[in-house]
Amino acid sequence: KIVIWLNEKGKAELADSAALMQSYLDKNDIVFLCDVSGTGETADNPQFNDKKYYNKEYRNAMLGLHIGTPMVGIRTSEVLTLMDFINSISQYKNIAVEINAAGISTIAAMHAALFCNQINQLNLYKGISTYKTILEDPIDKDSYSYVIDNVLKYYDLPDLIQMIGKDKFHFINE
Repeated sequence: KIVIWLNEKGKAELADSAALMQSYLDKNDIVFLCDVSGTGETADNPQFNDKKYYNKEYRNAMLGLHIGTPMVGIRTSEVLTLMDFINSISQYKNIAVEINAAGISTIAAMHAALFCNQINQLNLYKGISTYKTILEDPIDKDSYSYVIDNVLKYYDLPDLIQMIGKDKFHFINE
């Protein structure tokens, strides 16, 4: 199978885990470690984000919302571009894809699965399970990273899960 990792702290943290990499080698899995926008080596410099906004990527999240391209949309587009790349390799075209996403990358993984049937499993670590979480706790850290303007007028994350299929999801809050 093909395994994609979208780690909020960056791909370097995963690449340094010899046990994790060995487990994939033992199963002959194909592994992609990705830093989507705002994670790992693409993370914004903390000095550019005032702590009073409770968001480590406030500057980029606000810019995205103002131009109509929220961080979730940017990240989803990047995951779909990776899927296009995978499908450009003939021997990978029909191989099932598992995405492991952590934190601010989870919502992008969910949206990508909506648009790409090849993604057959999502393991989501420490993400939000409903946008109502943000409304109930508006000063929770890094909420702007999840925001899509007016999203609750149209759907919430449980609706997205229903559309994709509950059997594809595994929520892990470690």
